[in-house]
Order: sequence, then structure tokens, then C-alpha cells
Amino acid sequence: MLFRSKDLTPEVVALVHHVELNKAGWWDAAVQRLLLTAFHHHNDKLTLSILEIRETLNARYSIDLELSTIREQLEVLVASGEVVQPEPARFKASEKALQACELEILAATSLEVSVIARFNEILLKHCPTADPDLSWSSLSIGFSFLSFGSSVQILITF
Repeated sequence: MLFRSKDLTPEVVALVHHVELNKAGWWDAAVQRLLLTAFHHHNDKLTLSILEIRETLNARYSIDLELSTIREQLEVLVASGEVVQPEPARFKASEKALQACELEILAATSLEVSVIARFNEILLKHCPTADPDLSWSSLSIGFSFLSFGSSVQILITF
């Protein structure tokens, strides 16, 4: 039997998308980028525990990851050399990974500035009386983009 997408409920479509995206590894890559940003935000500390990483992600991004997920992705990062484990239960991002993270953050910031400028340009062209700052703020509240480098971006809707 052939199904058309209009025959499927939005929940089933969302589930299929979730499964397919997980197969592609997007979530693992996003979590790895998040973990590296936790180290970047604590570059004054020599090492972080899994719990400290979790608390940082929760405080900075309101993301609450399972400790097992953090542990699994840290193991991947250790295997790749982006993170080292100098002592049991303590982790540290490599200098190369921290530099790459800094470049990704700068690129994301630059992209955001460009996107806002382009948004304002298009808005004022088509809606000259609209307030660009208020319009961007309204859009930002409804949609949140998390960027973890050029290959991983997540759109979260509220």
C-alpha cells in the first residue's frame, strides 16, 4: 500500500524525520559540538567533570542531556583526540579543538549579523513601516537556531 504524506499524521511525520535524522548522526554531532562549547565557556578551568559539563549546558542553553549521552559522546571525542582525559572522570578539550570551537563561534556570530542585516533589508523593502528590531525579536522568540559549526544547525520552535 502506498502512503501519501497527507495521509500521515503530523506526529508520524515528525517521528519518521526524527528516526531518519538520527540515522544520519546529526544528534550525535550536535551533542559533540555542545560538549566542546562547554569547555570553551570554561577555558579558565583545566578540566571538567561530566556533571559540570551537564550543568554548563543547562545554564547556557537550557539543554538537559542525560549523563549517559554526555559520557558516550565524550568517549567519541576522546577517541578523535578532540578531548583528553588527564585523570579519571575529568575531561579537557584539546587546544586544537578549542581553537576550532572559537572559529565556529566567530563564524556563527558573523552569520547571525549577516542574517539580521538581510532580514532588515527584506523587511523594509516589503514592509517599510515595520520596526526591524521588534520584528527580529518576535521572530527570534518563536524560533531559536543553535549553531555548532558549519555542518550542524538545529532549529527549535517554541
